[in-house]
Amino acid sequence: MQYGVFTSQALEIAESVYWALAFYDRENSSVMGAELYNGTGESKTLTAVCERDRRTGKTVYAYEEPSGKRWTNDFHGVCARLGSPLAYDRRQLRQIDVIHPAEPFELPTVTDAGLRQCLLLWRMGCSYQCFDGGMVFTMVTGRIEYVFSVQRDKCNLYCGASVNVPTDQGLLGEGQYFRLRNYDDNTAPFCGFVSHLGGDPEWREPAPMNCQTGACVTTEQGLFWPLKRCTDHEIVLNGCGGDEYVYRRNSQKSEYFQWSDRN
Repeated sequence: MQYGVFTSQALEIAESVYWALAFYDRENSSVMGAELYNGTGESKTLTAVCERDRRTGKTVYAYEEPSGKRWTNDFHGVCARLGSPLAYDRRQLRQIDVIHPAEPFELPTVTDAGLRQCLLLWRMGCSYQCFDGGMVFTMVTGRIEYVFSVQRDKCNLYCGASVNVPTDQGLLGEGQYFRLRNYDDNTAPFCGFVSHLGGDPEWREPAPMNCQTGACVTTEQGLFWPLKRCTDHEIVLNGCGGDEYVYRRNSQKSEYFQWSDRN
């Protein structure tokens, strides 16, 4: 079975051995959303979903913990879909990235490989965490970064797909082409619902950055998150809004990927 990223203007699927993400913007509909599936190979079932109806302004979510407990704000709607099998036909989609699953392996240190290579390799793979109040899943293919996050308080939801390019100075966000960002009444400036599926995200070699500001920088190529500090085992970037983006060499992953020139 071929694992990777498959896309069209209405649907994008990123699938690995144990996980699959489906981001969709339904044709002839005002609904956009994201679904997270878990399982093995071709036997994956829906474990979390977020949807936004841009016509009614309603945002809903549902997810199931590993214990089987379910949380939702839409019991008779999206929650009823939990447990359904992954059934999208990838033959109707165009492949834009390849995923190379791997057994857990030792990642290089910053001294051995440099900042750029470590920002690439340390981030790759899948991570899943279920906690008191929500859940978060990330998948980084190397070329594309996906996030699926639910925090139940104030309906704090974020599902996104972005092209983020590692450099020797930090991480450059070259474009987010799917964003479902809900929070409370959605008056906060970071909220938004945007879908531009169906493209072919390519890395552009970033120009040298002026990183003296100590904060994220808006450039002609996109947002740039410069290095704040690092050791051989931890990289900390200056994030948006004063946040720190922390990447650790030995972070636990639920699935590992290898980089290849085919990515």
